[in-house]
Amino acid sequence: MAVCVVFAISNRSEITLQFWPFQQSLSTQAGIIILLPTFAAFLLGCLWMSVGKAVLWRRARDAEKRVKRLQATLEEMEPPLTQDGTEVMHTAPEDGSVPKSNLAQLPPR
Repeated sequence: MAVCVVFAISNRSEITLQFWPFQQSLSTQAGIIILLPTFAAFLLGCLWMSVGKAVLWRRARDAEKRVKRLQATLEEMEPPLTQDGTEVMHTAPEDGSVPKSNLAQLPPR
């Protein structure tokens, strides 16, 4: 901010702007003519980035909802498996061997 003020103060020469095909002209300091479009471009860039982040936030929120639904479905499925005598193993055995699954085998396609 201080750099902008110093720039505007040090560039006090008058510049006249005239936009074709209009006959009106605008006379102002050189520092202001340079800093105003720069500031506007900065604000537009911030707006552009916030729109991009909003899309990412929405995708993350949707992914979190999906994870919660999948966890709830998994919690609903685990108790019937253990009641049927099917053992659900969440950790590997301590001896390092590969656990054998006692789940029913699916028929070949």
